[in-house]
Amino acid sequence: MLKIQEINLDGIEVWTEPEHNRAVISTPNNFDIYWSLSRKDENGVPYAERHGSEDPSRAYFTIPLDKLNTDNKVRDFNQKMISARSTSKEIQNEHEDFKYTVAFDHSNGATPCFKYRLPESGYTTGKVVHAGKFFAVLEQGERDGNRYFQVVKTNAVLQGRDEFLNREDAVKKHFPMGEMRYMSVGPTGRVSVSEYQPTQQREQAPEQSRTLPFNRTQKDALMAFAEHFGEDWKGILISNWNVARYPQVPPHDAKILDGMRESLGVQGLLQMKTKDLFLGTPSDEVAQPQRQAPIQQRQPKTQPKFNRSMS
Repeated sequence: MLKIQEINLDGIEVWTEPEHNRAVISTPNNFDIYWSLSRKDENGVPYAERHGSEDPSRAYFTIPLDKLNTDNKVRDFNQKMISARSTSKEIQNEHEDFKYTVAFDHSNGATPCFKYRLPESGYTTGKVVHAGKFFAVLEQGERDGNRYFQVVKTNAVLQGRDEFLNREDAVKKHFPMGEMRYMSVGPTGRVSVSEYQPTQQREQAPEQSRTLPFNRTQKDALMAFAEHFGEDWKGILISNWNVARYPQVPPHDAKILDGMRESLGVQGLLQMKTKDLFLGTPSDEVAQPQRQAPIQQRQPKTQPKFNRSMS
């Protein structure tokens, strides 16, 4: 009978624990690598059971040895591990390639800083500088001698069988090279990508609408600032307010932002959610109730004069 191949190669580890009647698989915590282990059969049962891990970079699975009791089943299992290794190598190679090429082509003398964590239930923006099979990279500007790049796993963006089957074409459609893109992150970690519109109010459900405590001009200046400096924009703006200096900000916007130090203030800035800044309605665009014409007082009719006869 065929044997389970126990390996520790390309980030994939496989070993057996006969005393527990199971095979154990450890992979990088990436759905593209372990998807075949989590795939469910017609009864809704996954191929292997996933277990918790103290290491967020790894995923652990087990499968009972009883489920691998024929040559065909062992052969299928070993093939899944070969495919996982192949995918893991592909991902590692693309990761190394884009870090080198992006840093070389787009750092412009600054220190490249790659961000892998997306803001939870928030947004991020940037210019597409890499659109590969497993990763997209967005340039997000320079600050303090560092140039920041947001890395996105494309499996969080792609949806449906067709997009995964035609993966590279689908990624290029979502992330056209050199174009600005706006990304919002849902509660489950799914990422939606749309064309970047710097001054256009983004649509949202009416019940989520927010009225902002400033006008359209102030909103545009704040959005431009947030888009340029990324997820740390509030802290940077507060620092700028403290010294009344606004490096890397156009003079027109700097004047507007400086005025908001008093009108909005630190507390108002911190209380405002970034998504509300982009999705909310400026105060000068909120419909005002129509003023009713004043009610005209009716003039009393002139009483007729009576000439009382004098007796």
